[in-house]
Amino acid sequence: MKRLKDMKAAKVRAGDTLGTRMWKKVVFLVSIGRNAIVVIIGLVTAYLLDDHQPFIITGEVVPGLPAVRLPQFTAVVNGTTLSFGDILEDIGSGVAIIPILSILGTVAIANAFCGGKTLDAKQEMYALGFCNLLGSFVQSMPVTGSFSRTAVNATSGVKTTAGGIITSVLVMLALAFLTSHFKFIPKASLSAVIMCAVLFMVEYEMVAPIWRARRLDQLPLWVTFLACLFWKVEYGILVGVAVDLALLLYSSAIPKINVSTIKKEDGVKAAYVLVEPCTGLFFPSVDYVRAAVNKAGISTAEGSLTVVLDCCHLTGLDFTAVKGIEGLCSDFQKRQQPLILANASPNIKKSLACLDPHIKITSTPEELHSLLRCVSLRNEVTATCDQSAAVSARDGCSHNTQQQLCNGAQQQCSVCNGAQQHCRDLQR
Repeated sequence: MKRLKDMKAAKVRAGDTLGTRMWKKVVFLVSIGRNAIVVIIGLVTAYLLDDHQPFIITGEVVPGLPAVRLPQFTAVVNGTTLSFGDILEDIGSGVAIIPILSILGTVAIANAFCGGKTLDAKQEMYALGFCNLLGSFVQSMPVTGSFSRTAVNATSGVKTTAGGIITSVLVMLALAFLTSHFKFIPKASLSAVIMCAVLFMVEYEMVAPIWRARRLDQLPLWVTFLACLFWKVEYGILVGVAVDLALLLYSSAIPKINVSTIKKEDGVKAAYVLVEPCTGLFFPSVDYVRAAVNKAGISTAEGSLTVVLDCCHLTGLDFTAVKGIEGLCSDFQKRQQPLILANASPNIKKSLACLDPHIKITSTPEELHSLLRCVSLRNEVTATCDQSAAVSARDGCSHNTQQQLCNGAQQQCSVCNGAQQHCRDLQR
């Protein structure tokens, strides 16, 4: 019956005769009124079999509208008066779960039927809270949105909130004049209506796209489903949230890090090793990133080549992250290996500069290029000095001769001296 209105044969066309249009309208009304039809058929059947009743029926329903009065904070059950604390203890975790499910359901329905318009979830929660607050004065059940009723309204052509007024009037008329007939409604027919309404809400077709998009997302999906199925719905939701949070923390604690070797212009010798964390740096991932950068400095950069840590994804640093970078800089200083923090935003640069005034931080590609050139020339000078010292030691030169050779090597390149000065200016 749900599918009838979606069949091509039930769609009204421009060339249809009046009789055909009327017939298609009847099919449409049968499709959207399926719940009422099933309940009425069950009611009539139970009424005709009154003397030989095979069903468990609803029973007597108190007629009339509920009285308007202050909410009751006590209840009498089997002659025992329960206090407000006893009621809360009996409800248990439902005190928190019911509002959460109510909000989630209402916002999800609004998203599904907003037609691409902007949704203000705060306003939805205000409306929901206002309805529950007023409902407490007429002994109402907890109020939330209904997927099935909203879908029926949408397919029926409802465009405004006046549809809610019509529904309210029908409910009040039913409570005032039809409650005596509710007695014969079989509970099985009500159960069937609920089961069929919920059955079509199961989005089984989403399993395959989730698997193709990110397989790890199947874990919270199936954990939540199985926990709700074999345990309780409220506990299943909490378990699913906990699993999802654990996956989120795991991805934050172990971010993806790309390590690559950048060649010089000749395309043969390595210029530096680039380390690129793909996410921000906060408390959970500090130790992992520090270990990864150190590993890249020792293995890929062989403990001597310059390592550049790309900070373009660092949108902010907490205190633990700052201390972790401080420890990372200390590790490289002990190995006398250059470490440069590149593409740092002004806020990141300000946070890191307070660690050590000599830390190498750049914000633009030009600054990075100048600093790399400075480090390269400095390494060349150091290598020349070491080579001169080795030659002089081999030839039996004195310490003064070695120092003169080293000084001469340092003075060979005026460009080197200018680059070193520029490097110191950048550091300042």
